[in-house]
Amino acid sequence: MKEKIFVYIFICLISFNGFGNILVAQDQGESKAITGLMDYVFKGVGNLGPWRYTSSMVISRCEYPVVICGDYIYAFGGHNGYTLAPYSTVERAKINGDGTLGKWVLESDTLLVPVYGDAAISKNGYIYVISGDVIYAHATPAVQYTKANPDGTLQPWQQTSPLQQQRVNFAAVEYNGYIYVMGGNPDPPMSESKPLGVNSVEYAQINPDGTLGNWSYTSSNQLGRWQPSAHAYNGYIYLLGGIGPDGETVEYAQINPDGSLSAWSYTSPMTVERAGSPGTAVLNGYLYAIAGHGYYSGPHNTVEKAQINMDGSLGTWSLEPDTLMCQVAHMGRAQNNGHVYLVGGQDGTSPYSSMDDVQMSGVYYLIGGDVNCDGKVTVSDVVYLINYLFKGGPPPGC
Repeated sequence: MKEKIFVYIFICLISFNGFGNILVAQDQGESKAITGLMDYVFKGVGNLGPWRYTSSMVISRCEYPVVICGDYIYAFGGHNGYTLAPYSTVERAKINGDGTLGKWVLESDTLLVPVYGDAAISKNGYIYVISGDVIYAHATPAVQYTKANPDGTLQPWQQTSPLQQQRVNFAAVEYNGYIYVMGGNPDPPMSESKPLGVNSVEYAQINPDGTLGNWSYTSSNQLGRWQPSAHAYNGYIYLLGGIGPDGETVEYAQINPDGSLSAWSYTSPMTVERAGSPGTAVLNGYLYAIAGHGYYSGPHNTVEKAQINMDGSLGTWSLEPDTLMCQVAHMGRAQNNGHVYLVGGQDGTSPYSSMDDVQMSGVYYLIGGDVNCDGKVTVSDVVYLINYLFKGGPPPGC
């Protein structure tokens, strides 16, 4: 039996399709054991570990993006929560080997256009800061970009192709060399009682020199969304939440080979409404929705997840056992090497407060198959799991 298991593991390492399914024939009596083993080794349990604080930013910010480029995390623009005057400043911190952050430092070069409610994308060493509000209720379609140096410093900012529709508090993702923007508001209302989110979607190709091609419209999503979040994974874009009575809904669309999008469809809704640009992450085959706020309620401190099905749809959402260190919305958010970061934002202690705190969480299994919790996926994880399944060894888990 043991020899057969190792043979099957070797074959499955070659044939594994990324969703925990085994693409080889097995003896009927051994199927359950092998499938369970491969699920542990490759899928993990999908849970995030306890949240904790790491290094705080230099400046308190809300309604702004962060991106990870190389070994650094960057924060761009935003505002202090009171004056709504947009920042032009940029700051960065180095990501340590254990996922914690080093000291944040301000970049010497600032944005050409101060903005908040903007979005940011990192690809091939270039960073793009897209649209946003320059004065309250006056958005810009401008796209600013720069290139990161090996030491983390940034080259002077330039402008590239502007959006066709200016947007504030919208979602942006990158997939296969294209940037997509969706939702948001071209002219933000004076109160959240008048949500006016758009449902148009634009996309542009990233050129080899870092510039962007012209932006084009593609399939519109079904619901106008202001302050949503989005995530691109495995050929699909997921668009979550936003201000409005349908703030718990989720839509998804398949990405076509030419970069355009197929028609949008609804999939399983979240357990609660999440506006305020909630965080998203994909880990171990699950899509996570993190924090944000309700339509008429303050920020959340909860996290929920749904399994991503083979056809791109989502399973039923369920709340994670571990909550955040504090409730938060309108924060920067990013993920990197099995860690999720929530940076700054508004904690709800006053109507327009902003924070410089950074919360981070690791995955219980940093990689899907790290069952012995050494931070790596190697044959030692297989041996560990076999000892548990067949020899009475300790169970997987960190």
